[in-house]
Amino acid sequence: MLVDADETSWLSWNIYAADFLAETGATRIPVDDGGITGPAFFDHVRRLRRPLVNSPKGQTTPLPPDLVQRPIVAPAPYWTWSLVWRRTESQPSVLAAAKALTGDRGALTFDNGVAWLPSDDPYRPG
Repeated sequence: MLVDADETSWLSWNIYAADFLAETGATRIPVDDGGITGPAFFDHVRRLRRPLVNSPKGQTTPLPPDLVQRPIVAPAPYWTWSLVWRRTESQPSVLAAAKALTGDRGALTFDNGVAWLPSDDPYRPG
């Protein structure tokens, strides 16, 4: 898992990575070139000749044809997001957006046998 020396740009990713590394025993690979995403990330995959965890932060570069992408299944790392709005909200546009994004799913849960969430994630059980 790549960890970048640039704490300004990559602090949240580096904290996430450190937690994942500590809990899974994955290998920490320090870089100092911003190569957590984009073409530089793919260059690291080629150079290191090993699988690397792909950061969800800003990865908009299409996968090159010489590389293969596979999901991580055990443990499957999740980077959670939350939608927050005022409990007393009455504006129809805000309520419609919240409904469109969340549907009527009730509380979301993660499969503890497969999912991995950082230790400080608000959705991590117990």
